[in-house]
Amino acid sequence: MVVGLKTAAETSDGASLVENEIITERFRYINDEMKQIGTKEINNDAKENRMADVTRQEPIQTETVVDYGVCGEEFLQVLLEGATVPLNTQVPMNSRPPWMDAELMKKGREFGMKYLFGIVYAQMLSLAILFSFRGGLEPLIFTGKSGTPFTAFQRYLSTVFRVLSWYQSDVFDEDSEAHKNMAVVRNLHASISRRMNEANRDDLKSKVTLEGKEIWCTHLETLKKDLNEFKPDCLSCPFLEISSLARNDFTESGKVVYVNQLDLSVTQFGFVALGILYPQQFGVHDATEEDFRGFAHLWRCLGYLLGIEDRYNICSSEDLEVTRARCRAVIEKWAKPSLKEVTPDWEHMFRCVIEGISYYVPGNNFSVAVAYLLWVLDIPYSNLLAKMTWMERMLFHTHCFVLNYMMRIPGNLRFSNFLLNRSLRRARNPSIEWLREKREKVYDYQKLGSPTVGTGS
Repeated sequence: MVVGLKTAAETSDGASLVENEIITERFRYINDEMKQIGTKEINNDAKENRMADVTRQEPIQTETVVDYGVCGEEFLQVLLEGATVPLNTQVPMNSRPPWMDAELMKKGREFGMKYLFGIVYAQMLSLAILFSFRGGLEPLIFTGKSGTPFTAFQRYLSTVFRVLSWYQSDVFDEDSEAHKNMAVVRNLHASISRRMNEANRDDLKSKVTLEGKEIWCTHLETLKKDLNEFKPDCLSCPFLEISSLARNDFTESGKVVYVNQLDLSVTQFGFVALGILYPQQFGVHDATEEDFRGFAHLWRCLGYLLGIEDRYNICSSEDLEVTRARCRAVIEKWAKPSLKEVTPDWEHMFRCVIEGISYYVPGNNFSVAVAYLLWVLDIPYSNLLAKMTWMERMLFHTHCFVLNYMMRIPGNLRFSNFLLNRSLRRARNPSIEWLREKREKVYDYQKLGSPTVGTGS
């Protein structure tokens, strides 16, 4: 896949061991390191689950009746039932669902590419919402693949390219990059789900938290002041209880499992919600309702392939307003109450994401990202703004101006997409020196070696 790279064994005799190691590192992650991880994990359990053959499995025959009118809080109750339903690993990748509209799906892909800059930013900020759910971080912490800025850089760069491929080509085309990436993601989800659900519950609890480790947490108290001033519509969020560390708890419908239908649907929400609810705040100014319908339909198809049953698919309605109502209900009834309960683990993991992305997209900053999200969601952020440096405040106001106004000017959207794509290409093909610098960088919280909360940048 990558031309012109040499392995450590092929380097010149004068190459140092460090350089060899860096070259090997570059080769590893550029050549689809997530795919290698998925394949390794699946092969370890091949006797139990032949996920590598998932694309050749026959569809499960079910008699699911989907109520396309279910929306708002009523849909949240349906989602809660999904906490006991595992992901569907038997969805065939070589056949299209009967409800799929090829033209509408194509329109959704074109929407994703046209507004790529703002959509990617919206999806990045959505991670702050997903991480705020008590169960949202558990698989990420468990895998240990994004707990530092450098590992987060690797993980989310890979994620961006996978999602980008779903916008660039038809995921149902077996020869497309989108199809191959979908197979890899399905395998990874299945492997993580199997490992976590088969693990000893007492032992697992210590592996899904950062307690006792170095944590990058400097703004939590300030954020709490802002969040405590906010009174969400729902002060008691049932999702918080469902997604707690005590995954051996039972609900009325059965035992809660890891990587379930609820988890996948909430993750799907993160890729769709902000873009269709707050388009202007993310640089989407001239899209039609049909464009938004196409984007929602695209993610209904992607959710289907990822194993989300239509009953729990947040985009399953053909009515765009129903999809918006569902996303709005998640924000008002679940996300906002959950944000009031953010933890040091939340700040550390989201900081690592933002710092990792800033390696290749300048201008990203934890305080700026959180302030922009709170502004979009109409949550107070005055204390956070007061704590920010003058440079951070300038960046925040620049984000507001560029996305809400500058993107209206013809040519600016295309130019922003060009800059983003150029940054992504450079990040995918970095120099050895650049990789070494980023991987060996030591942050203040690591220097302090604090097992709880660090200080400084």
